[in-house]
Amino acid sequence: MSEDWTNAVRNRGRCCACGGPLNFGEINLVQLDRYARWKFPAYGNILAREEDKRNPRRACAIICDNCLTNNERGFTYPDPEKPIKYAVEINKVGERYEFKYHPVDELEYAEPITEEDLEEPPLVFGLEERVRQFDELVTKAAELHPMTWCVKEQTPVLTMILEGRICYRCPFFVLNGGVCDPL
Repeated sequence: MSEDWTNAVRNRGRCCACGGPLNFGEINLVQLDRYARWKFPAYGNILAREEDKRNPRRACAIICDNCLTNNERGFTYPDPEKPIKYAVEINKVGERYEFKYHPVDELEYAEPITEEDLEEPPLVFGLEERVRQFDELVTKAAELHPMTWCVKEQTPVLTMILEGRICYRCPFFVLNGGVCDPL
């Protein structure tokens, strides 16, 4: 029987900051400003100008709840007192997932994506037009990022299976500012 991704992370994954187990709390996938030389997990932003011309894959880390903190606005983010030491690469080999940890300092630096880098999203007023545009972006996103992190299910899903009529009604998608994270 094929191993489930979430169970593999919980049972065998290690925190990329403290090295501790990930068998409690949430699976916290953190985006790093370093380029990934692997496919999964990695992220990018399809609205960023020139992103598809650069290396669109940026590395990710998985950190435990103990290595998170809250800022004054209540947003959770990695604790600066516990720096992230590794980026994680996860590959399915046969029926199991294998983890490889890459020292962050050995990965090529990637300039952060800023608001100035983002293309102005088109003004869209009707739900039907938003759904149509979402579905068009899915094709572009799938070329760059085969997997997406679904914030509702807390699991990776194939980008191509995203559907505007489903995602636009998802309360997690709305709370997350209209974005589920490409991996």
